[in-house]
Amino acid sequence: DELTEGGMAVATVANDIPDSRRALHVGVDAHMAGQMAAELLSMSCAGGDVALMVTSKNSPVNMEYIKGFSDYAGENLFRSVRIYEHFDEKERVTQVTERMLSENPALRGIYMATASSSIACECIRQRPDLNLTIITTDLLRETPEFLKNRLSTAVIFQNPYRQGKNVLRALYDHITQKTSGDVSLIAPHILLSSNVEAYLSEKNM
Repeated sequence: DELTEGGMAVATVANDIPDSRRALHVGVDAHMAGQMAAELLSMSCAGGDVALMVTSKNSPVNMEYIKGFSDYAGENLFRSVRIYEHFDEKERVTQVTERMLSENPALRGIYMATASSSIACECIRQRPDLNLTIITTDLLRETPEFLKNRLSTAVIFQNPYRQGKNVLRALYDHITQKTSGDVSLIAPHILLSSNVEAYLSEKNM
């Protein structure tokens, strides 16, 4: 707000601050991502216990992940849905993952709507007795190996490269052409072991 008051154009990317005076926002359609995760988990976990892992329940983008998941799942698709937050702190991610597994002995699926999914997956790797459907978020260094080894069933790709590219273009147009501020949301994609290699090249982003 102070920067805007001083005449500087400010844009948000990925996680919005809707109540601020920012000029525009570019991000992922988090509500759609949540719906996609619920649909993917429904294919193998319908009627069972599932869990969501988010950075913070109160951040705008995470609230949309949760709402999208809940809107698709309704009240009857899964037996129970528990939500865990870890604030993307490495030690807390491990602690929360271990607590989630201990509190849900009948857990069948997890939606990790967070960039810390690799830490959680490494923790789960230590439990070969578990048979979980895990939906992770974004293309991380470990993602192809996780998919190949079935540690992650599918990935919801939010294309951070495109988000960054689009927000710079939109901000430039706003400054040079006086375009009105707006919210632009990018539709997420589903990555599987069969197509993940195609997304490793920047040209496909």
